[in-house]
Amino acid sequence: MANGKTLSPDIDTKLLTGILDDLDAFLRAGFAMRKKLSRILPAKYGSDLWWEKEEEKADTALERGDYKDFSSVDEMMRHLNAS
Repeated sequence: MANGKTLSPDIDTKLLTGILDDLDAFLRAGFAMRKKLSRILPAKYGSDLWWEKEEEKADTALERGDYKDFSSVDEMMRHLNAS
């Protein structure tokens, strides 16, 4: 009851669906903007944006095959010490 009047418990599902669709569109636009900004602006080391950027770089390197396999820890250590 508000101001002495009974509120209707009916929900306009069409309106609610429209609002949820708008929220989804805003969310997708926000993610797209964040992705574009992360490519332009330097991200603070260790921040969420920095991690996202580094993960994206790692995924790209893996897709290019830009990595080295080692059959043992000793082989890896020899490679690291030679660098």
